Amino acid sequence: MARQRLIARNMRLVAHKTKYWRGKVRDMDDLVSVGLVGLIKAVDSYDPDRKTPFANYACQCIENEVRMYLRKNQKHQSEVSLDVPMSSEAGDRTMLDMIGETEDLADEVTRKIEAFEAKSLVDLLTPLEREVIELRYGLAGERPVTQREVADRKGVSRPYISRIERRALDRLACWLTGGRPQESA
Repeated sequence: MARQRLIARNMRLVAHKTKYWRGKVRDMDDLVSVGLVGLIKAVDSYDPDRKTPFANYACQCIENEVRMYLRKNQKHQSEVSLDVPMSSEAGDRTMLDMIGETEDLADEVTRKIEAFEAKSLVDLLTPLEREVIELRYGLAGERPVTQREVADRKGVSRPYISRIERRALDRLACWLTGGRPQESA
């Protein structure tokens, strides 16, 4: 009976110690429950011979219990339910509804990043190599053309364009794998 009274009369300590985490956790009820477990442990393990006031001891036990709970559940704090509405502004749309839309967006962003990286590497080529690669693969916003068409535009032979293209592709591949490119001729 004295144990239950001690717990009931010190519930305000639980409320006081858990209010610090009010905006940092999703469910305050869980936190208060964990704090109550800490208070119960304090009541069960308190030793009056140590000359520590019960309130101080209980506060420390409550805080320890809450911190252990938060540490244990820290990896789950960023989890989001896929079927819970996002917000009142978004209507009844859930994360599950939006996944299809974001996959398309993610693919588009990935393509743009890859194109930017490829363009950055192509810019490191010699002007002739860059022009051949841009024409052959349509990197300048035009349709890709054949080696014969590039050769005709440049007024050179197709084998010469083939060698330039191969050398440029070898240099790009070397850069992509972290090697050192050979100097251009």
